[in-house]
Amino acid sequence: MKRLFILCLAALVLASCKTTGPSDNRLSYRWQWLSYLAGDDIRELCEKGSQDRLRLIYNADFNKETRTWDFTAAPGGATDLVAQRWVSASTLRLSDGYIGRALDPQTSRVHIPGEDMADLVAALDDSGFYGPPPLGALLRSDDYFWSGVACLDGRFHVQAYPRDRLDDVRFSDAITQLDQFEYDLPPVVLKSLPPLNAVRNAGRPDRSGDLYYAVDVGENTFVGWWLN
Repeated sequence: MKRLFILCLAALVLASCKTTGPSDNRLSYRWQWLSYLAGDDIRELCEKGSQDRLRLIYNADFNKETRTWDFTAAPGGATDLVAQRWVSASTLRLSDGYIGRALDPQTSRVHIPGEDMADLVAALDDSGFYGPPPLGALLRSDDYFWSGVACLDGRFHVQAYPRDRLDDVRFSDAITQLDQFEYDLPPVVLKSLPPLNAVRNAGRPDRSGDLYYAVDVGENTFVGWWLN
């Protein structure tokens, strides 16, 4: 009985860590983030005849700010966008005196006519989004990077732009013209990065409370793990 209970508990934990798409609260955001970044939900449903979907992420130092964009094909050639802005506690602004609401993401939902997606589609192509990803690259939460996953014509694809590929990103202007956020994207501020072991120690619960993760870029896959 005890073994069965442990197995059931493990199954529940794994299920809670699997993303179902954009999150609306900070708790599930924390536990589902790596699955969300990897696009597990998009990969699972990606097959011939499925909806085209695109997810882009801008990690502007995870403990400072993160932006996400989820595009889903809609009837009539249109696209539905869910964009989110997550910020750290140090930059939170209280809304109506309710701190819980301030901890949640700022979310923008936009229905985009087909012709309005043309600039983004062209910019993604100019950025080499549908080319091969940088195999073996390491994405770090304490750094700046872009990542993306897509299901197009039933084929799943991943792409990443670590710090040495940020100049290849040509779609940032096009995407911010669609999301209707009033905030500009955080500028890139590159710095020398400590070894991962040092980051792991800095992120221990008895220290700052910040969260750290790393992601390996594989062949059409992202493999991530938490450092604390």
